[in-house]
Amino acid sequence: MYEKYLNEENEPNLFKIPVIIKTKNGDAVKLDAIVQDTKADGTSCGTIIFSHGAPGCHRDFRRLYPYLEKENVRVISINFPGCGYTKYDERLENDNDERMQFVQQIIDVLNLKEKLIFIGHSRGSENSIKMAVKNSEKTVGVILVNPIGIQPHLYNKVAKLKIKSGDVCCVTTSLLAGLDYTDVLPYINKLNDSNIKNVLIYGGKDWIVQKSISQELLDCFKDNVEIKDDGDDDITISDTLKEVKHGRKSIGVYCRNSGHFLLRDRPELISQAILAMLKIG
Repeated sequence: MYEKYLNEENEPNLFKIPVIIKTKNGDAVKLDAIVQDTKADGTSCGTIIFSHGAPGCHRDFRRLYPYLEKENVRVISINFPGCGYTKYDERLENDNDERMQFVQQIIDVLNLKEKLIFIGHSRGSENSIKMAVKNSEKTVGVILVNPIGIQPHLYNKVAKLKIKSGDVCCVTTSLLAGLDYTDVLPYINKLNDSNIKNVLIYGGKDWIVQKSISQELLDCFKDNVEIKDDGDDDITISDTLKEVKHGRKSIGVYCRNSGHFLLRDRPELISQAILAMLKIG
């Protein structure tokens, strides 16, 4: 069920998992889901499940790996259909339900039972919220990086996004068209009623998701506070960890001078938030 995936680029720790996606049209689409799993034998130190945006792929999270490897944390980076190694099927509708099925089957096959943290970048933030709720008894935290909000915004404009190929561009456009901003609110309400901790990290110079959109999303989360980052990583990390350790349920980190690629620009901040969540979880 869980086999090594050989690739021409010799990228390490890739595995394939058979999944079946049921579409709204009644099709049962069989796929080999490709994931990057840094500790396929498991660990008791926690498991992080990464969901990338659109465009995007599992590699988007690679700068976080070294920080998490040091603490023996397992990382599973999802590669969604048509976004790299996982092949695409034209019968897919690319809606939120299909993405949830895709990730849930990976969780079930790997028998992940405890200390989960779901992390989503941009389009993947919605998926991470929903998967955390669906697996609430196993989950200690959710981290949303450059998250989409609860109303339409510039994310719908894909003309300026860098996309490697025509095929990926078509899938990306379909993924964006499948966004339903408001249907995430009931899931946020369920997060608010749970013991799951939430961290939202967003940029002041994000041309895709405006600051006001991110702050509006933060306001939907219970017991929230916003930390303002002016470029001093040490101070921001210290302030964030202090809030996590003191039991704050929801934390927003506003990186004033950063844009849409916080995974690239602030990996230590994100990684330290992950590790703090695991320690209190």
